[in-house]
Amino acid sequence: MGPLKIISTGGSVKKINTSENLMLYPNPKNWKELEKFTHDLFTEIDCDCSLNERIKTARGFVNVDVLVRDHVSSPSLTYLCECKYWNKRISKDIIHAFRTVVLDYGANRGYIISKMGFQKGAVTAVKNSNIVLLTWQELQDMFEKRWIESKRKHLMDVIYEINNILSGKYPRRNIKKEINIRRHLLGLLRKFAVLFASGGCMCMDDMENIRRRFPFKTKVQNPYYKKSKKVTIKSFRDYFDTFLPFAESILEEVKRYA
Repeated sequence: MGPLKIISTGGSVKKINTSENLMLYPNPKNWKELEKFTHDLFTEIDCDCSLNERIKTARGFVNVDVLVRDHVSSPSLTYLCECKYWNKRISKDIIHAFRTVVLDYGANRGYIISKMGFQKGAVTAVKNSNIVLLTWQELQDMFEKRWIESKRKHLMDVIYEINNILSGKYPRRNIKKEINIRRHLLGLLRKFAVLFASGGCMCMDDMENIRRRFPFKTKVQNPYYKKSKKVTIKSFRDYFDTFLPFAESILEEVKRYA
């Protein structure tokens, strides 16, 4: 497939922005989605994850909703995640049972993700422990910056690989094709700069300032279609879902002629 073408840009629970446009994932509609989204979130920040894993603890075998091994952290960490899509707040009894599992397994941290939050006794029960109580939105808030940085790094790796091929190995006999691909690359870099270019350097900016740049509009055209597709970028998810495939298609095109 040829490259896409960018035509133009035209307890207590803390108070947070609940707009789904700014979320990395939508609100889960059932317990299966809550478990899957939790699994996918950790996977996208470069963790090794298992869904509905049967683990061996000091007291026997136990099933956990999501087992996470975070090898990005040094030393690597292990998390256990319990997902509760209940229409009521979680009680302290659930906390005590989960604390035992986390302790017996030797996990570094345990996350309980609840649809409706937690009772006061549950919040008290996790004090001075390695158990973290979160709503679905709060879990995303906790790992949002790392998720964005992981995606940004992936995008930059693709851009650097494109640039390295163009700088050294590209066959100069096909100047027309090279100029066309360089034009696509320049368009991609401009899109990247919409969020992450600061003072000429590709870097993470202040998160709130980045958010203020949403929404913005762009047109994306695939060579297989006559008409361009108008896209409104409302969130970081929209941004990377649009421009990562665009960058990868450019890289595919460059490799074809390198």
